[in-house]
Amino acid sequence: MKNKQLLFLILAFLGVFHYGCEEDTIDESEIGNITGSVVNKEDKSPIANAKISTNPATSTVFTDDFGQFILEGVSVGEYSVQAKKEGLTANFEGVTVQANSSVNVIFEMENEAVLNTPPKAPVPLLPQDNQVDVSNNFEFVWGKSTDREDQESLAYTLEIRDAQNQEVLRFENITDTIKQVDNLQFSKQYFWQVSVSDGVNDAVRSELFTFKTADFPVITNYFVKNVNGNNVIYALSEDEDEIQLTSENYNSFRPRKNNGVNKIAFMRSVGAQTHLFTMNPDGSDQQQISSIPIGGFNMEMVDFDWTSNGNALVYPNFTNLFQVNYTGGGTQVIYQTSDGSLITEVAVYENDNSKIALITNDNSGYNAKVFVYDLTTNVVTHMIQQNLPGAVGGIDFSPAGNRVLFTRDVQGFENPNYRQLDSRIFLYNLNTQVLVDISSEKDAGTNDLDPKFSPTGADIIFVNVPNNLNATPQIYISDINPNDNEPRFLLVDGAYMPEWK
Repeated sequence: MKNKQLLFLILAFLGVFHYGCEEDTIDESEIGNITGSVVNKEDKSPIANAKISTNPATSTVFTDDFGQFILEGVSVGEYSVQAKKEGLTANFEGVTVQANSSVNVIFEMENEAVLNTPPKAPVPLLPQDNQVDVSNNFEFVWGKSTDREDQESLAYTLEIRDAQNQEVLRFENITDTIKQVDNLQFSKQYFWQVSVSDGVNDAVRSELFTFKTADFPVITNYFVKNVNGNNVIYALSEDEDEIQLTSENYNSFRPRKNNGVNKIAFMRSVGAQTHLFTMNPDGSDQQQISSIPIGGFNMEMVDFDWTSNGNALVYPNFTNLFQVNYTGGGTQVIYQTSDGSLITEVAVYENDNSKIALITNDNSGYNAKVFVYDLTTNVVTHMIQQNLPGAVGGIDFSPAGNRVLFTRDVQGFENPNYRQLDSRIFLYNLNTQVLVDISSEKDAGTNDLDPKFSPTGADIIFVNVPNNLNATPQIYISDINPNDNEPRFLLVDGAYMPEWK
């Protein structure tokens, strides 16, 4: 009896087990296959390595070398099949998978660029074709292009070509239809054109326009500003427009104009050295002329000058004063200090190359001497100042050669940063040997620096700056007579190292 019951239980268990196995088995009558091929729409050539996928997701395969594929064991139902390959248009086809059968689909794909029409050519607006007297700082304007597919993807390129030497200014990836361009050369014929790209098609170019920039304006003064950490030389026109002459990529300073040769000389950092350069009044043709560098205790304080005929320049190199031709070459020593002091500044009387005014000092910039020296007789003709504490600078001859300007910190303050507390402008008469303080209008807590005579000798141009470190300098003009109560007036804000010729 027990054996019969045991046998019955075993048979019952086997029956249940068999029933469960039948439930888990995939019914082949509920699946099918998706086959197909991918070809080029234009010439029907096969496309290999196209990615094939479905939605709802099944499996992903890639076409073979013949452009064919197969998705096996796909459950019956409705599917969207996608063929995709980079650079080609993605393609979708709907299919119905039936049991125990294969459904075939053919994809025709084409290059994406074929379906993307190029944007319309932009229209140049400003400057107009054949426009003249265009400012050297100008805002170029063109009409907005259109693109049927994606307006936001458009990028413009502006090209400005010098008609004389074919040099090209190129500005890329502009998303607006306006571009400010600065520092075009004066009196130049240019061509300009704008192109547009949608990132798919070749760039489409506008018409080619031409224009001519205005002539270089009349200049009254030169000065220096700090731009991105570098000294940059500017010119000031009689209309009070500021015209940049040197690049902010270079450290250029101390502009000195000579009307005889119509050149501007200036100092520029070249590696670890400082050299003399010349350029045309419009900033073109910048050339290094010195082979022996300029030297001194502080390059911000060192100054040079032209000879009276403009054929040469004189500049200090520590204890030596060199002369060099304005075209380069002919370098020679014309003066040397006898006590080892450093030459910081020099001024040449414009009617007599033999008469020079000098400032010398020690390695810290102090213990300064201000004197006039005759290169012909090798004699100090006038010892204007010596044995006084404090900083001294800014020497210049009057046009008549009978007066000398310079500055001195009357507080006699001396420190490693060469800070000045109360620098004032002094006028020394070589005939009467009288020294006069002409900074009567100076505000307390400021310094007057770098004075230069006007071409007539009736006025001076100079820098005034608060005596705290990193203060903003300003260039002023004032009457030379301290007793006429004429106020000084502001010429340029944020500027220094003025020149007035």
